[in-house]
Amino acid sequence: AHACIFSVQVALAEWFRSCGIRPDAVTGHSSGEVAAAYAAGVLSLEDSVHLCFHRSRLQDRAAGTGGMLAAGLSAEEAEELIRQHDTVSIAAVNSRNAVTLSGETTVLEQIAGRLKTETIFNRFLKVEVPYHSPAMDAVLPELEEVLDGVTLRKEEIPLVAAASGDWIDGLEMDGAYWKRNVREP
Repeated sequence: AHACIFSVQVALAEWFRSCGIRPDAVTGHSSGEVAAAYAAGVLSLEDSVHLCFHRSRLQDRAAGTGGMLAAGLSAEEAEELIRQHDTVSIAAVNSRNAVTLSGETTVLEQIAGRLKTETIFNRFLKVEVPYHSPAMDAVLPELEEVLDGVTLRKEEIPLVAAASGDWIDGLEMDGAYWKRNVREP
């Protein structure tokens, strides 16, 4: 799925470019940040495909080890809710009152039950991989290793890092950066 999403995003970016449309800035969420790095000129197409492939391949190792739960909570409320569960983390902060939790399925089911009794929105995502959770920790060293040969360039279009929400220099998007992309919200 990641390769397909990446391909569509890059195709759209190239189509807009061929129409003379150039964005003022780019960003991406999770795997979408690979396409954003390409669109910003930080990564060549070859290096982007390399990153997309290995990022997806390594994350797939965690298939079947957990899940993801969308919840109508603020980040602060979610942090409080998962504080005692070291196998679950916040995978994404989608808005002021919407997060996605990720991790061990049994713990997420307990959380979903509690939210249901409190009539707080929650819904399991149809995924087999607990992205951005502690389950990703095992793949991080190899991810950094396979990215050693990737060539970074200064961005041609300003780029916002998803993990921090700040502007990022393309030369900072090394293996350590992509480890953060895989593990942090």
